[in-house]
Amino acid sequence: MAIQALDMQNQEMRSMGNNVVTSLREIVRPQNGAPVTNGKNLGYADSDSDSDSSQDFDTAGLTVDRILLLIERQNSKCTIYNDKVKRASRRINKLTRLLSRVASNQDAPGSRNGNDRPVADNAAVYAQPPTVAAGPAPATEAAEMSGPTVVAEPLPPGCATWKMKSRETIDSLYSFNVRNAGPLARKPRTLLMPPEGAEHGLAHTVIASTLDGKLHMFDKRHKRHFQSIGHEEMRNYWPEDMAWVTPTTLAVAAADKSCSANSNRGDTASLVPHQIALIYDCSKRKSRMTYKVQHLTENMPHDKGASVIYPFSAVSGDKTRWLTGGMDKRLFLWSYDGVFRGDENGAYSPVSHISVHAEHTAAIFAILYNPHSEILYTGGQDCRLVGWSFPGQKNVLPSEKREGRIRDLTAVPGQPHLMLIGFAENRKQLRLWDERTNRFVLELGDAPPGDAETSRADTTRYMHPSIHAGGYLVSMGHPRSGKIGIWDMRYTGVERAPTQQIEGHHTKRVIVAKFDEYRKQETLISISHDNTINFSDFKLSKGEECQDPGA
Repeated sequence: MAIQALDMQNQEMRSMGNNVVTSLREIVRPQNGAPVTNGKNLGYADSDSDSDSSQDFDTAGLTVDRILLLIERQNSKCTIYNDKVKRASRRINKLTRLLSRVASNQDAPGSRNGNDRPVADNAAVYAQPPTVAAGPAPATEAAEMSGPTVVAEPLPPGCATWKMKSRETIDSLYSFNVRNAGPLARKPRTLLMPPEGAEHGLAHTVIASTLDGKLHMFDKRHKRHFQSIGHEEMRNYWPEDMAWVTPTTLAVAAADKSCSANSNRGDTASLVPHQIALIYDCSKRKSRMTYKVQHLTENMPHDKGASVIYPFSAVSGDKTRWLTGGMDKRLFLWSYDGVFRGDENGAYSPVSHISVHAEHTAAIFAILYNPHSEILYTGGQDCRLVGWSFPGQKNVLPSEKREGRIRDLTAVPGQPHLMLIGFAENRKQLRLWDERTNRFVLELGDAPPGDAETSRADTTRYMHPSIHAGGYLVSMGHPRSGKIGIWDMRYTGVERAPTQQIEGHHTKRVIVAKFDEYRKQETLISISHDNTINFSDFKLSKGEECQDPGA
């Protein structure tokens, strides 16, 4: 269901209720404060409707306060009934989609979708082939649709049905060929893979942001650096986060000025006050990327800057949308129509932003939308996981605190019901969430030895995991060393420790090591606090014996 339509409907319902109460207050206000004894005192003409309404209430001795109280009660009943109507409407939509699936199964005997089967609380969790929505529908299409458009996507290579903690063997990485793509001047902050649907050179462009305010471009085919966008163009303290919002448009969140105490840059006069910058019209030819930069100086909804960007829908119809979570606990949906344009004077195409919800009590660090269930998940420093239902316009999860600060939310390839949640804690940093039971079904982590004070120093919200295309292998850097931990979630002892520790060829903590594949060659692309980026080609060996990680 389209967000804008839901937002307008919600505002209209609230406004209608408030206007009714206000109007009735004006109508029933007496001139001298005397009790109202009959309909004529209210200025009503005698009619059949008046006689009918008189049967509902005994007008003798009614005062203005009493009538207002009755009005408030009726208004509350209207609200309750409206909620019931909304729930009934959602139920009808679900039954309609179920009817379509059942009819399809009857037309094609022998076919069955495993995702439709209910899951018991004690049932084993399997990875099933995906059936996911194509993406959030634009407002113009939502009115014509009774439910989300559902399409079957092909499984990625190596993605098959698998069961957690069911095997005594693992898939292990071996035969590494590591190539350092060059040093970075400052510590890296984020690593961004190529955009989906990109053409030509952009489809092979990996971007790393650093604390000197630069964006560094690397060609993953040749494993080398080819270009940087400097601070003189970005004009921020440093990029806090970034995301491709279209195949040719990169959105970059600027670090808030309250974080500038950590910056020793002396050219603060060149900074442009903004929260989001768009690098648009991107194109790469012959080892050179062309682009334009526009700072959205007229759109600054966050009080303390944006901490995370999420491409809510790369392109939906003629509208481009993305989400930002802020240090101010707020979540905003941004959008613009058509093709984005800007000029040298700072003017640009109209960009809108609307508030989605205010369920968090601290900074938001992670966003993930599940098109299968139409739920938007967010997490952050308040240790709360919020599941915002777009059809219901409410949080469908309890507001209880989890066991740690949530730093990232990652979808599991090939399984729309599972979500990997990362915690900025010193143990059990990764936990697998099953949407069908709304509970954790697996806990992973790499706890370094040491006292509580030392362990707290090992936590950071900038470390992130990566999931292999097969869906069951997870990578994450070690909290203290330059090694990379690998977890095979099918292994029976996977919760004790990583099933494999590989040498990342870094001297300090690895921020992220992302799985990637190009021409059947699999690679781990890693960035580290030693200011380096490595491309590590590897091979995958299946069915290997695992040295007990808990031994």
